[in-house]
Amino acid sequence: MENTNVKALTGLLPICASCKRIRDEKGVWQRLEHYIEARTGAGFTHGLCPECVKKAVL
Repeated sequence: MENTNVKALTGLLPICASCKRIRDEKGVWQRLEHYIEARTGAGFTHGLCPECVKKAVL
């Protein structure tokens, strides 16, 4: 199925190696989800991948 509403991010994104926040063009650090949502309109849902489920259960 073709998606005609695709928006892309290009270039290098400054990302914190620890918390994974992205630094925007104004120097403000934002959660990755917020940064992408604001620029692409894409939304996020949260869940756990199979590896993290195993870690959470242990």
